[in-house]
Amino acid sequence: MQTFFKFILGFLTLPLVSTSSLAATNAIAPGQITNGTISASGQINWYSFSGSSNDFVTITICRTNGVGRPYFELYNSDGLVAAASWGGAVAFLEGQRLPATGTYTLMVREVALNQTLGYELSFIKLRCSANLREAGDAPETIQPGQSTGGHIDSVADLDTYCFDAISNELVTISIFRTNGSGLPYFQLYNSEGYVAESPFGDSLEFVEDLRLPRTGPYTLLIRDVSITETLGYAFTFARIPVSSPVLQSNEEQSGTISLGEMDAYSFYAIAGNSITLRLEKTSGPGQTYMRVYGPGPSFLKDGYQHIQLTCLDETGYYTVLVRDVGANEPLAYDLSMLQTPIIPPSSGLTQYLGILACSTNIILRWHTNSTGFALETSPIVTSPPDHPPAIWTPVTTPPQIVADYFYVNEASIPDQARFYRLKCTNCPSGP
Repeated sequence: MQTFFKFILGFLTLPLVSTSSLAATNAIAPGQITNGTISASGQINWYSFSGSSNDFVTITICRTNGVGRPYFELYNSDGLVAAASWGGAVAFLEGQRLPATGTYTLMVREVALNQTLGYELSFIKLRCSANLREAGDAPETIQPGQSTGGHIDSVADLDTYCFDAISNELVTISIFRTNGSGLPYFQLYNSEGYVAESPFGDSLEFVEDLRLPRTGPYTLLIRDVSITETLGYAFTFARIPVSSPVLQSNEEQSGTISLGEMDAYSFYAIAGNSITLRLEKTSGPGQTYMRVYGPGPSFLKDGYQHIQLTCLDETGYYTVLVRDVGANEPLAYDLSMLQTPIIPPSSGLTQYLGILACSTNIILRWHTNSTGFALETSPIVTSPPDHPPAIWTPVTTPPQIVADYFYVNEASIPDQARFYRLKCTNCPSGP
């Protein structure tokens, strides 16, 4: 069946093919940009590269002169793998999975076999350390919070960058044009293929709170959106959660934001506590903006200068992301955080009880290292000489354990005052 297929293909095409189309196949490398010409009607050019099973490749061919329309097909030893999408001056194939390990052959021609053209050919593999790097582009591996950039120096140029991530993390990616007339565009891939892409049509591209589906390396592909223009670009990405720098309660951090940049901070908070964040611009034309994420990570709230979070649901590390509201202006800022209530650390016979009012509920919290202590309540603490003494009774609501703390929810705030204490049941001299 394979021989019959080849015979029919040859029978149909050979009368139209010029002798120049029978030239040797040209080897190409991932990341390489190759110039070619279809100089006669019916001419076909051939290229080859090595691929591994389950590699993903993107191939573009852009017309640089002439009136012909480029077209290509991809083959391996088993036959046709895929054909290009085409329209006008560009033919492309994006995120194509290779079905087997071996040599792949690219057939390039004018779509109708009756016009001529010059073209640029580019192909990349969508994985780390697989592609040639161009002079002027930043190193391929990028880190969260890093600002970097590169150039789309020719219309078919495709740039790649890589980072590692953990399943369920959130990433925010911004890329903006620094020079040229092209419009930046990016796609994100992992070992399973396509994950997400940017919107397109502006000099600034921005994707926020993208949840990553799996642990492992990710590849970011950057190009001109129409594959017809050149540009310089800068980009940054933030990964949530972060572990540093750490915000402490009642502490101020200062920072600067350049075009498209984002700063991320971490703070540790205890369930039931309340958080106040204040962000103040100290210089620059930009407008301050921040977003807060819970330990999940999950987006909680955003604001320009002030965010109040009351009665947090989770104990753990929270993340604050700071940027210009439009991600397109520079600024300098001061950021501060206040966490209440402030309860001293407990240990041994020195134990502290936190009493929190969350909505209409009373939340009681104490450390799990309080072995030998019991929670008690009383309507009064002291009494006049002619009245009965305060009677302390055990709180019977079973505590829940969240992180390193016991929690008791006393449901609704009572109409009359109530008092609570931790009583040491095995201390030498009572509570």
